[in-house]
Amino acid sequence: MGDEHYPSVWALDAEDAEHQHHGVEALSRVASRMQAVIGDWEQQVSGEVILLVSHGDPLQILLTALAGKPLTSHREQTPLAPASITLYGHGV
Repeated sequence: MGDEHYPSVWALDAEDAEHQHHGVEALSRVASRMQAVIGDWEQQVSGEVILLVSHGDPLQILLTALAGKPLTSHREQTPLAPASITLYGHGV
């Protein structure tokens, strides 16, 4: 669907991290999937910098989860600019 549908989905996100209205993936599932990717990489490498590239929404959901905040608040996360780099992790 087009970008014009984002606001209505984000409104539903703010109410329920488990919703799948309009065929979207639940926030909880996005967070779990994204954290699993990081966990898998951390098991494969040590002392390396990992560059994770994705779309803004999944990254905002991931950053919200990593901060221990409710997933329903992912839109309160500072928006990520296209091609921006956000440092996260040990020693950052």
